[in-house]
Amino acid sequence: MLDRATLRQMAQTLPAVTIDSAQLLELLDAADRAPTTKARSPREPRQASPDDEKCARWLFSVLRQTAPAAREPNFTTWANDVRLIRERDDRTHREICELFQWAHSDSFWCQNILCPKKLREKWDQLALKRERSTPGLRTVPSLGKAGAATAQNAARWLEEHGDAA
Repeated sequence: MLDRATLRQMAQTLPAVTIDSAQLLELLDAADRAPTTKARSPREPRQASPDDEKCARWLFSVLRQTAPAAREPNFTTWANDVRLIRERDDRTHREICELFQWAHSDSFWCQNILCPKKLREKWDQLALKRERSTPGLRTVPSLGKAGAATAQNAARWLEEHGDAA
């Protein structure tokens, strides 16, 4: 389909015998109805909120407690990672802070969760581990090669070991 400017130019340069005004008007109307393709501007990146940055700074303060030699991060990047956890994973700032703090109270995870990006990546594993290690819940070691204790084995283990767990 020709654009409007090209059709006007053709109407001026071509002899009247080639195209009459009715056809020209039809072509111009069709050009107006045709969808125009606009040059897409690059999508502006979403900005982290001031609360995201506060959260990122708080996370770094928790990190500093377990790793005093940690270098100061790019807080813009950290805040953006916090934003992603909030928007894409549907978590609150409170949930983010609580899980990060829990991870830094765990001897294994405090060495592995050093930034919000890694927190987001390992969220499900951390939440599951935190759930299992919550005080008041009794954990039963895995029995056998299968690695999962059945209810019967768990009951037997509790009978044998009592409150030793």
